[in-house]
Amino acid sequence: HARPERDTCPKCGLKISFDLSINSRHHACCMKRLCNGCNLEACLQGINDTCPSCGKSMPDTDASCLAMLREHAESGDAAAIGYIGVKCSFGALGLRKNALD
Repeated sequence: HARPERDTCPKCGLKISFDLSINSRHHACCMKRLCNGCNLEACLQGINDTCPSCGKSMPDTDASCLAMLREHAESGDAAAIGYIGVKCSFGALGLRKNALD
């Protein structure tokens, strides 16, 4: 079976090892998930405050991250909508935890 496209790092083109939450990082500015190798390479090159994928400033607070995600969601980005849903289910980014009773 072929792995989904989302399991591939858009920067280096390599497949991301399973357990994406451990082996990669999601960037709210561009909605890209980069592998740890590409994120590490950016840090080693001194790129700490900008996204290694799109070059935008990285959000430094939960509020700024949520604002970026909402901007993508309002434009109809399904990945952003899903990502906000996941964060809401865990009560992350300052969102009120939404638990089913």
